[in-house]
Amino acid sequence: MFRQELENDLRAIFEINEIRHQSVDEGLEQDVLYLQIDTVKEMPKHDHFYFAVRGTLGTHSLQTVNKYGYLLERARLANVGNKDRFRFSSREKNIPINFADDLFIKTKLDFEYRVKIPFNPTVGEITYPKMNWVRVVINKILKKG
Repeated sequence: MFRQELENDLRAIFEINEIRHQSVDEGLEQDVLYLQIDTVKEMPKHDHFYFAVRGTLGTHSLQTVNKYGYLLERARLANVGNKDRFRFSSREKNIPINFADDLFIKTKLDFEYRVKIPFNPTVGEITYPKMNWVRVVINKILKKG
């Protein structure tokens, strides 16, 4: 439920259209924002779902394109409406690339994302095929009420 919201907010802040759901440690593609989700806490209340997501963002690029601190600076300077959903770490981490440290730079930034998404569960007959006896009982109760 929260993934599309998270991706849209990240695209708006970092202005990178391509998002990969993997660790930046393993990725070698440039001009991509790597997104690794570590933990998700969800809490349904009334007509909303609350999500608290923790993870890591990362980039891999030429040193001439992005310098160390790009993610942190971009997160700080972005002027978008949903930026308040994020809490970014105060320190961007450099990932050493032994064979190409003088050409490429890999960095990552920890984040926490909190979002409230409205939902309205459907009301009606249960149609899940493997719950025949439950479906029959509940559907009879719903038809009486």
